[in-house]
Amino acid sequence: MRHLKHLWAISIAVLLSASCSEDVTPRRTSSGTSSGSTTATEASEPDSSNSIDGAVSADRPTAQRHEIEVIPGPEGVSPDTPGVIRGVVRFDGTPPKRQEIKVSAAGCKHETGTVLKENLVVNDGLVQYAYVFVSGGLKDQDFPAPKEPVVLDQVGCMYTPHVVCIQTGQPLHVRNSDDTLHNVNWPDGNKMQPAGAAPLEITYERDSVGIMYRCDIHPWMSAFLCVAEHPYHQVTGFDGSFTLPEIAPGKYQVSLWTEKYKRDADKPTIEVPPGGEVVITFHISDKARGRRGRGR
Repeated sequence: MRHLKHLWAISIAVLLSASCSEDVTPRRTSSGTSSGSTTATEASEPDSSNSIDGAVSADRPTAQRHEIEVIPGPEGVSPDTPGVIRGVVRFDGTPPKRQEIKVSAAGCKHETGTVLKENLVVNDGLVQYAYVFVSGGLKDQDFPAPKEPVVLDQVGCMYTPHVVCIQTGQPLHVRNSDDTLHNVNWPDGNKMQPAGAAPLEITYERDSVGIMYRCDIHPWMSAFLCVAEHPYHQVTGFDGSFTLPEIAPGKYQVSLWTEKYKRDADKPTIEVPPGGEVVITFHISDKARGRRGRGR
């Protein structure tokens, strides 16, 4: 009898041990599917890699996330028909208050008396001046550079627009529309530009993100240039939206950069269907703090 009681106690202990060692690791979540389109929701920590196949587990803190909707092309479309990548950049929560710039120099004229910093511009929850670009999947294709120059102007002692993008080999024209002297300072040069002077013409032969332009005479002035070796890139407008040029069907990586938050923190991998669309909604928040990538 004593021997049977001993065996019973051992059995109870084994059962309790198995129960306590059950796997409670959070499960990875995946996307749902609706008629005519596929939607995927993902979250990412800065510098993490993402794909449309899954999402980071919900117990990990996230700074940025994105949603992907795939819209197939028409029935019977040719398999080599180009598709489109478009979307919007949204800010989650209450954005930081924009700080006022004290402009107090001769020749600096403004239609309004208040000038605000542009390192993060959010209009009704939509992020302006975000740079969205294809960062992978194009392989070794060559793209001819546009001949039409991109203009970066100086108006009211402010660079405008605050973020611009060009393709390698495409000319950048830096203008001075003010009635005062400016000093154009960028990583590869430093030139004085008097009022009424001809535009500075600058070209780049390699890609780079977040090249800073500033003025030593008016230290609050700054702008950022983003350069790609292809045309599949754009800076978001007032409504936070972007639409890249038509692109061949296939898998690509798409990256997001903003001045205030860390470069390339969110890099979804998407697959463009023949003749269809991929709609990406990027979400950023004040958790996405990181060192600004100025580039060279």
